[in-house]
Amino acid sequence: MASSTRAGRREVTLLAA
Repeated sequence: MASSTRAGRREVTLLAA
């Protein structure tokens, strides 16, 4: 997605939610 080190998991959580 966007970044894998900055907010990779945060972006995935927001997109998954």
